[in-house]
Amino acid sequence: MKFLDPDSDGELNFDEVADGFRKLHHKTEAEIIQNKVGGILMRIEDFMKEKGLRMLNVFQELDKDNSGSVTGAELVSGLLKLKEPSGKLKALIKRKHEGEEQQRIANIAFQKDEAETKAKLKVSKRSERALMKTRAYSG
Repeated sequence: MKFLDPDSDGELNFDEVADGFRKLHHKTEAEIIQNKVGGILMRIEDFMKEKGLRMLNVFQELDKDNSGSVTGAELVSGLLKLKEPSGKLKALIKRKHEGEEQQRIANIAFQKDEAETKAKLKVSKRSERALMKTRAYSG
């Protein structure tokens, strides 16, 4: 009710109702900034997911003086640098991608070994059946 009745008198006059409708279609400066910041944070979150990073990695990257907090200047500088990650961040990203590549290679090798083993088993079963047929004819 406070939104429509700013003087809290319990009644709405025409000006208060009209002002309420204007407010619906007009964002305050704080709302505009909040939307922009929210968009930036969503892009940072997408970047983190894409690169396999944790919040701690990004925070450490932003906190250049290792104070445990990020100043406005560190935040701006760090966000600009996130477009081109630092050596430390590049190393984390590279390790993650190398680990994924090693896992992919291991999966391929496993699948190949599994296929070869299945093929050998098929050959063994065929050989065993042929041997049994030969013995049956011989005996």
